[in-house]
Amino acid sequence: MDAFHLFIELHPFPNLGPDITVCENQPVILDAGYNL
Repeated sequence: MDAFHLFIELHPFPNLGPDITVCENQPVILDAGYNL
C-alpha cells in the first residue's frame, strides 16, 4: 500500500489509533492499516 505509506509520511498523526481520516477521497482507518 504505497499510497497509505505516502499519506502517513505527508500527514503524520500524533495518535495512531482507531481514527478515520480521508486519503484521496477514500475513508482510511489507521488502526486497520497498521494491522496488515
